[in-house]
Formats: sequence, C-alpha cells, structure tokens
Amino acid sequence: MAAQVALPAIEITFSPAIGIKEAGDAAYERRDYKTANECYGRALQIDPNLIPALLNRSLTALRTGDKDVAFRDATKAALLLEPTKRQPEGRAKLSKALFRKGSAQAQAGQYLEALDSFRAAAKLTKDPALQMAFHDTLHALPIANVAKHWADSIEDAQQPILMSSRDGKLLKPVPAAARLSPARLLQCLQQACGKAHVAREARRMLCECWRMGEDAMVALAYGPRTEGSCSRAHAHALRACAEEGLKDLVIAALEMQRAMEEDSDEPQWRSERDRLLLLIPDKESALLQEEGARGLEKWLEAEKERNLPEFKKHRPKYYYYYEWMRERITQHCGALPAPVLSKLLDVEAGELDTWLNYPKGIQAKAQQLCGVLEEHGEKYLETWQVPLLTWEELQELKQLYEAAPMPTLESPDSGMQHLLEESEVDSCPLPPIEEEHNDLDSDIDLDAMD
Repeated sequence: MAAQVALPAIEITFSPAIGIKEAGDAAYERRDYKTANECYGRALQIDPNLIPALLNRSLTALRTGDKDVAFRDATKAALLLEPTKRQPEGRAKLSKALFRKGSAQAQAGQYLEALDSFRAAAKLTKDPALQMAFHDTLHALPIANVAKHWADSIEDAQQPILMSSRDGKLLKPVPAAARLSPARLLQCLQQACGKAHVAREARRMLCECWRMGEDAMVALAYGPRTEGSCSRAHAHALRACAEEGLKDLVIAALEMQRAMEEDSDEPQWRSERDRLLLLIPDKESALLQEEGARGLEKWLEAEKERNLPEFKKHRPKYYYYYEWMRERITQHCGALPAPVLSKLLDVEAGELDTWLNYPKGIQAKAQQLCGVLEEHGEKYLETWQVPLLTWEELQELKQLYEAAPMPTLESPDSGMQHLLEESEVDSCPLPPIEEEHNDLDSDIDLDAMD
C-alpha cells in the first residue's frame, strides 16, 4: 500500500479591511452614501493602500460634497495605479481615478486643472462620460481662462524653432512693430470671446483641442461650423494669403472659395477669389467656378492619386490579378464584349489559368459565352453557369498542343546564331572535329588552343 504523503497546510487569510469595504459597497447600493463613506474610511484605517476602498471613498465623497477627501483619495489611488497602466485592468482603474480627481477639482472651481485630469483619463479609456465632463466643465470655465489659453497658444506658435530655418513653430511671427503685447492680445481675445456665438465656438474648439491631446491646430481642424459665426471664413482667407505667399495659387484660390462659401455676405472674399482665378490654370479655374470648392478638391485628390507611383496607388483587392488575366484573355481572343470578359474573369482562378494555357480552350469558351450573350442577353449571362472543362476535353487540348510544330528560326542570321556571330567566341576558335568521329573526347588538350 502506497505511503500517504502529508501535504503542507495552506493558510488562507482574510483581510478585515476587505470585509468592511464590502459592507460599504452594500451601503452604496442602498444609496446610503454617508454609511458607505464611513465603511470605506474604516477599511482604509486598516489598509491605507487598499485601492478599491480609495476609489470608492473618492466617489462617495463626491456624492456627499467632500471635495477635499475625494481629491486626496483619487490622487493617491492614481499614484498607486501608475505602475499598472500597461495592463488593461490597470488602465481602466487609473482612468477611473483620474476621472474622479478631475471631478473633485471641478467642484473646487479648479477648471483648468480638472480639464487636464479629464484629458489624461481620456488617453487611457474611451468613456462617453468623460466627454460629458469636458463639456460641463467648459461651460463653467470663465471666458478669461479660455482667452488666456488661446493667447498662450498664439505666443507659443510664434516662437522660433531651434536648429530650423522656419520662422515659427506653427505661425509666421508678426513683425515686432505691429505685434500686440501679451496683455493687449489677452484683452482683445477676451473682447472677442465675450460675444455669445464666439464664446460657444471657442469653448467647443478648446474642448476638441484638449480631448485630442494636441495643440491649437487640431482645435481649428476640428472646430465646428456654427451659424452666425464668420471665424472659419476668416481662417480660410488667412490660409489663402499664406498659400499665395508660398506660390501655391491653386490652393490659395481654393481656400478663398471656401471663405466665400462660409460667409457669402462678405464681398472681399469674392473679389479676392476672382483675382486668384486669373492666376491659376483654366482647368482649375473652371472647376472652381462650376463645382465650387468641393469639386476642385475632389479633382486635386484624383490628380494626386493619378500621379503617384504604381506601388503607392490605392488599388482594390486582386486588382493586379484581374489586370493580368484581362491582358492574357485579350491576347488570345482579341476584344470581347464587356459582359463576356467580366464572366470569364469570374471563373475560378485555376480553371481560367488552364483555359489560358491552351489558346483553343479559351477561344472556345469565349465563343460559347458570346453565343449565350447574343441569344439570351446580358441579364441571362450574369446568372448562366459556365461549364467547366471535362477530362476528355482537357486531353484533346493537350494532344492538339503536343501535335503543333515547334517554332524554328527563319534564318541563321537571327536569334542565337546572330548573337553567337557578334560574341567574342570567334577570337578563340574551337579545334576542328573530324567527320568520321561520332563521339567527342572528354579530355580536351588546352595547350592545343591558341
């Protein structure tokens, strides 16, 4: 009888903090936020680094209006979760901690700091509640803060780039004599943002800027079109001036056309557009007048695609296979009606390749399909089942191919004979071979050669 082996005893420990935390969860489910908050606090007295308790007390503190405790717990949880952000579960919990940290900052009136926390959380997970928090916080953000952000963005965009010939990071600097001082620039932006429709657009553009985690250029690119606002028209007109300075007159005319379409009541956009039309080729000018900015933009995209190298062009799946098969079919059968050619290309690749290996086979199938097209029409041909080659038909094609005479050279002056005559072999003639010998000697005397 086999001897019994004594297994080591496994000690299972249960942290009292977890039990108290679960009691807090039960209270939270009953919407008893005060009791839940107290339970989470007792659990943290036992285990100060219990992350679920930190996250949950941050939430209940927000519910009860204790923004300081909510901020402190969420910040500590975020620091503890930072090493786990490469794991999916860790990223989700870290995003939750940052979300609650931002909510506490928003309750305290620290709107810019709250937006930074929300942006950091949005980089980790895509939570629709985060976007709602963005818009709610921006709605409460004072216009002075919005104007300050854009003023700082403009100043930063005009700063020079080290080790680069560009004048500014994103914007060409305004000459020093005409540049507004930072205080005056901020004042002008506050006045501009004081208007209701401009304020709404500035807030929304700022939201998109922060949400994308990029700079003011992204905010402008994602800026919404709002009724009653002509800021986008001015932006297009400014870009048109920049493109004209870079000698790209077609894009300059396109941008001025966009400005005119955005704000049709401004006569300056039309006059500038008409001036630029005289400076660009007739084709682009006609497209812009007849089809507008969208028409010229589509044409420019098509031209760009057409001028790309073949390996960079966007082609549908199996494009090159169909082009190759179409070329081979045309080589054997000549020009075929489009429905017949399309039907041949729909044949299974191996079967079609077999037909193409025997010209008689592909010609017979093409003739058969042409007969169906003439007798029943295109609609019938689309659903007609093409009969495949039988074994007997394949053997007949092979016999025809094998019986065909091999091509011969027309004269000794062509082909390989011509190449041999022009090669350097003549400079080293082979020794003559006697006619009565049928076999060549395998050992050639190299000393006998000149």
